[in-house]
Amino acid sequence: MTSGTRFESKGKDRDDAGGIFGQGQGQGRGKEEGGRPAEHGERPCRCQCHDSKPRSDLDDPLKPGSLRLSRINLNGVLTNQIDPINYELFLKIHLPYDANDTIPEPLTTRGNTVAITLKTPDSNLKSITLHVRHEVPADSKTGHILRFAKDKVTVTKKAERTAVVVDSLEYLTSELAQDNQGLYLSQYMKDGQLRNLIVSQFQAFKARRAFPCFDEPGYRSTFTTTLQYPKRFGMTRTNEDVDPSNPASEVNANGLLWTKTVYKTSARMPVYLNAFLVSDANDFKFHEPIVMAQNYGTSFPAFPVNTIGNAELVAGPNNRRDGRFAAEQGRDMIEALKNWFEQPYTISKLDQAGVPDFSAGAMENWGLVVYREASLLYQPQVSTADQKRGVAAIIGHELAHMIFGNLLTCQWWSDTWLNEGFARFMQYELMYRTKPRWNLQPMFTYWVVREAMSQDAFTTTHALSDPSVETIADINGMFSTITYAKGASILHMIKGLMQETPFFNALKQYVKVNADIPTRPELLMTELDKVYNSASDKLSERLSKWIYQKGYPVVTVSRNYDSANPNDISYTQKRFLLPVAPGSSAPVLNETDTWDVPLTLISGAIKDDLQVALQAANRPCWVSSASGEFNSV
Repeated sequence: MTSGTRFESKGKDRDDAGGIFGQGQGQGRGKEEGGRPAEHGERPCRCQCHDSKPRSDLDDPLKPGSLRLSRINLNGVLTNQIDPINYELFLKIHLPYDANDTIPEPLTTRGNTVAITLKTPDSNLKSITLHVRHEVPADSKTGHILRFAKDKVTVTKKAERTAVVVDSLEYLTSELAQDNQGLYLSQYMKDGQLRNLIVSQFQAFKARRAFPCFDEPGYRSTFTTTLQYPKRFGMTRTNEDVDPSNPASEVNANGLLWTKTVYKTSARMPVYLNAFLVSDANDFKFHEPIVMAQNYGTSFPAFPVNTIGNAELVAGPNNRRDGRFAAEQGRDMIEALKNWFEQPYTISKLDQAGVPDFSAGAMENWGLVVYREASLLYQPQVSTADQKRGVAAIIGHELAHMIFGNLLTCQWWSDTWLNEGFARFMQYELMYRTKPRWNLQPMFTYWVVREAMSQDAFTTTHALSDPSVETIADINGMFSTITYAKGASILHMIKGLMQETPFFNALKQYVKVNADIPTRPELLMTELDKVYNSASDKLSERLSKWIYQKGYPVVTVSRNYDSANPNDISYTQKRFLLPVAPGSSAPVLNETDTWDVPLTLISGAIKDDLQVALQAANRPCWVSSASGEFNSV
């Protein structure tokens, strides 16, 4: 995309990774779990869904006349020369009709409007032309591709802000997507009837399926949303609450009654954090809300924490209140985050919604966190203790994103660990804080570090930060065990190195300085260096290889008891790799790969005789070269 005369993406011939009107799809592993490994009784928490269902007719090579998406040139990363300030979204949600509906005349269009206010760097800019990059056959049957009529685009300019309005936005089908991606149709059974539900899942690049947008994490905008939907669907939620100054109204169109609801303008956020939920009010209900006090003055008033889900579970008969644990956990964890980082919660409410058909374990949409039903609703007298811990872990992961991911978002998916590694690390810190009797601290090594090391011990692994990430396949590859578990493990290592209080002081400053702007690893390292404050050691330099180099070392330490000082030690380090399968070629080691490893030696025969050697000025010694020696102090 360039400013000046038109919007477009620039780059090499590659899959779409974020073009303003891109429609690319990608298959990938999806996000890794936010809790413990699945084999230990916990449902995976995959904030990014799998593309597990068949893709659209456009991409079906077996259908006559189908168009392979791989043959469409949807060039990738945007150029950051134009800044989207605000989106005004008007979305008319069409749902399939239930058996008892009176069906009016068939609907053939999807009339929606998107207005994007832009800030451009060139004050002399006179005009902007919106180009439709690709024409798609009008008879294509897919819920994934959007069409923009060229004569329905208007551009107006005032000072440095330019408004682009795309009118009469149309899906090329009368059906919503059904692959749990983008804005999609979910279905469930109630009283023997098939019922319909609209849910969204936009991370990492699926918001462009629903409306034209700058679909990259580095762009932060506010969103003013209006939804129009069939009146019978009385439960609608977005990121923000309903605008009290603009009450809901009824519209009679095509013989069908519609409700139009306007919502408050959201906080600034990446487009992938937008969320929509449209359901039958008789099927989905609120658990009693818990009101949170902000204590930041009138600018940030108290807000409710809501649990939304199957009416029979969250507010059903026989005094069932399966949403209570989620609501209380949400309250306690938001309170802990507020005390740690001293940042106000900038959305007017926090909804936690459990839905029956959600291929992710959960998704951290700001103000409307969506969970797979079983990942949110703990059932007393039914669920096991391990399942209860699993629900708490997933809630902790998603609420940790309110700071790490939502308030601070990685500038590009090459640094996804700044979102997901932090969330994995903080979910355990939040459980330590809110459920101390569970005594989970010793389990971090087994649940997280072991998982990271088992995946990082192969040549096919990737570095935590990978500047080469560009394509959809690249992006999907960054939502991996390495990003989640190794990212959390490195943060755990830094915490142990710095000690808890200095470490969290550095994190608090990192959040304060970088709130509401795209973040990068060097911004985190800057704050860690300030608190570490060593004249001889710069922590950012020590940690660089852990972030930008894949794998990890095995360090071998030996003592020479026959020497004049038997406490002197020698060491070697090399990359650790697991044995390959029989018949496979042995992995090739790069002998120059080394890491900076903090080393402290504790010796002594009994507890009272322990001595700590190899320390100077309360700092550990560092193993940096492939081999070397330390003299004891």
